[in-house]
Amino acid sequence: MKIYSIVVHPDKAKLTYTNTSTGKTERMLTIKIGDTFKIEPDNPLKLKHRGRTCKIHGFIKTNDGTKAKVIFQDNNRHGRVELEDLKVI
Repeated sequence: MKIYSIVVHPDKAKLTYTNTSTGKTERMLTIKIGDTFKIEPDNPLKLKHRGRTCKIHGFIKTNDGTKAKVIFQDNNRHGRVELEDLKVI
Protein backbone atom coordinates (compact mmCIF):
# COMPACT_ATOMS: atom_id res chain seq x y z
CA MET A 1 0.00 0.00 0.00
CA LYS A 2 1.16 3.52 -0.70
CA ILE A 3 0.85 6.51 1.59
CA TYR A 4 1.20 10.03 0.25
CA SER A 5 1.66 12.92 2.63
CA ILE A 6 1.17 16.40 1.22
CA VAL A 7 2.17 19.70 2.81
CA VAL A 8 0.94 22.79 0.95
CA HIS A 9 2.33 26.30 1.28
CA PRO A 10 1.06 29.30 -0.74
CA ASP A 11 3.77 28.98 -3.43
CA LYS A 12 4.88 25.33 -3.20
CA ALA A 13 3.84 21.85 -2.11
CA LYS A 14 5.91 18.99 -0.73
CA LEU A 15 4.85 15.44 -1.58
CA THR A 16 6.28 12.38 0.17
CA TYR A 17 5.53 8.79 -0.90
CA THR A 18 6.10 6.03 1.65
CA ASN A 19 5.80 2.30 0.99
CA THR A 20 3.95 0.75 3.95
CA SER A 21 5.38 -2.75 3.53
CA THR A 22 8.99 -1.57 3.85
CA GLY A 23 8.42 1.69 5.73
CA LYS A 24 10.90 3.48 3.47
CA THR A 25 10.37 6.82 1.80
CA GLU A 26 10.38 5.99 -1.90
CA ARG A 27 9.99 9.46 -3.39
CA MET A 28 10.05 13.08 -2.26
CA LEU A 29 8.94 15.84 -4.58
CA THR A 30 8.81 19.60 -4.12
CA ILE A 31 6.32 21.23 -6.48
CA LYS A 32 6.75 24.96 -7.06
CA ILE A 33 4.63 27.33 -9.11
CA GLY A 34 6.17 27.65 -12.56
CA ASP A 35 7.80 24.20 -12.61
CA THR A 36 7.15 21.76 -15.46
CA PHE A 37 6.08 18.15 -14.82
CA LYS A 38 4.81 15.13 -16.72
CA ILE A 39 1.54 13.50 -15.68
CA GLU A 40 2.02 9.76 -15.03
CA PRO A 41 -0.51 8.28 -12.57
CA ASP A 42 0.52 5.21 -10.53
CA ASN A 43 -2.79 3.53 -11.32
CA PRO A 44 -2.50 1.97 -14.81
CA LEU A 45 -6.26 2.29 -15.35
CA LYS A 46 -6.25 6.06 -14.81
CA LEU A 47 -5.87 7.44 -18.33
CA LYS A 48 -6.94 11.07 -17.93
CA HIS A 49 -4.08 13.41 -18.91
CA ARG A 50 -1.57 10.51 -18.97
CA GLY A 51 1.65 11.43 -20.78
CA ARG A 52 0.94 15.15 -21.00
CA THR A 53 3.38 17.80 -19.81
CA CYS A 54 2.15 20.74 -17.80
CA LYS A 55 3.31 23.87 -15.99
CA ILE A 56 2.13 24.45 -12.42
CA HIS A 57 -0.06 27.53 -12.11
CA GLY A 58 -1.29 27.20 -8.50
CA PHE A 59 -2.85 24.93 -5.89
CA ILE A 60 -6.47 24.41 -4.91
CA LYS A 61 -8.09 22.52 -2.02
CA THR A 62 -11.10 20.38 -2.89
CA ASN A 63 -13.17 17.80 -1.05
CA ASP A 64 -10.96 15.11 -2.61
CA GLY A 65 -7.73 16.71 -1.36
CA THR A 66 -5.30 19.21 -2.79
CA LYS A 67 -4.93 19.49 -6.56
CA ALA A 68 -2.60 21.47 -8.79
CA LYS A 69 -3.93 24.03 -11.24
CA VAL A 70 -1.92 23.52 -14.41
CA ILE A 71 -1.51 24.80 -17.95
CA PHE A 72 -0.96 22.00 -20.45
CA GLN A 73 1.99 22.53 -22.80
CA ASP A 74 0.38 20.91 -25.86
CA ASN A 75 -2.66 23.20 -26.15
CA ASN A 76 -2.23 25.92 -23.45
CA ARG A 77 -5.51 25.01 -21.74
CA HIS A 78 -6.03 25.06 -17.99
CA GLY A 79 -6.81 21.99 -15.92
CA ARG A 80 -6.52 20.36 -12.51
CA VAL A 81 -4.48 17.28 -11.67
CA GLU A 82 -3.79 15.37 -8.46
CA LEU A 83 -0.38 16.03 -6.96
CA GLU A 84 0.33 12.27 -6.74
CA ASP A 85 0.20 11.99 -10.54
CA LEU A 86 3.04 14.46 -11.21
CA LYS A 87 6.49 13.14 -12.13
CA VAL A 88 9.71 15.05 -12.78
CA ILE A 89 10.66 15.33 -16.45
